[in-house]
Amino acid sequence: NLAILINSAFRTFQRQADLFNDGPHLAARPGFSNHQHGQAFDLNTGDNALDGGDPLYEWLKRNAPKHGFIRTVSGEPWHWEYLPSEAAQMASGQFKLPPTIT
Repeated sequence: NLAILINSAFRTFQRQADLFNDGPHLAARPGFSNHQHGQAFDLNTGDNALDGGDPLYEWLKRNAPKHGFIRTVSGEPWHWEYLPSEAAQMASGQFKLPPTIT
């Protein structure tokens, strides 16, 4: 059995500001995070998720889009967003948005 746990979900502006200011800017700038309107979820994927060694992440890759969730931030296997319209348009086996070029 796998347990999907939410490590972080909705964040106030102040909480987002605190996270942004606390560390090596792994959090988006306040006002620019999908956590602030309850669309983004940080889940309990393991440190070895991108190496194929985390059963939860492997399950999410196969199944999360069927439930409307996709990965949207490159390099953050824990960050999933509820985007049912985008998830419904993904090809079989696809589970994340391509990186955006800015």
